[in-house]
Formats: sequence, structure tokens, C-alpha cells
Amino acid sequence: MSQIWKILALLIAFITMPLAMAHYWVGNPENFPRVPAALWAFADSLYQSKNGEELADLEFLVIWLISLVLLSAAFFGSRKVIAMIRPH
Repeated sequence: MSQIWKILALLIAFITMPLAMAHYWVGNPENFPRVPAALWAFADSLYQSKNGEELADLEFLVIWLISLVLLSAAFFGSRKVIAMIRPH
């Protein structure tokens, strides 16, 4: 049963942490690097937003996905480093 709780906690963390980071990024864009215009144009061509509200949804979705990738890389990278440091 303990394994299920660990998986559930990890799943919740992987949803909420990028959500919080994306929310902060949208509110304070000067604290993060700019996403290239080519990526926005490509994403908009796939999403085909028709108005400003859909464009804002696309912006949040793209930033959430970038946040998810960054936080996942940090999490799994730190687990790998800890596993290498920890004695067997």
C-alpha cells in the first residue's frame, strides 16, 4: 500500500509543481528566458487559436509543458546523482 501512496504523491507533484511554475512564469515573464517566436508560431499553427482567449490558453499550455520538462529533468537528474553518491 505504501507504494501506491508514493506513486500518487509523485503524480500529484508532477501536475501541481509545473502548474505553479507556469502560473508564476505567466505573471512574471521578466524572471524567465523568452520563448523563441518560432516556437510560438509553430504552436499556434498546430493549435489554430481564433481569439485572444485561446491564445492565452495556448501560452499557458506551452509554458506548462516547458515547466514539466524542466522539473522532470531536475527531479530525475537529482535522483541519479543521489544514487551515484549514496553508498551501496
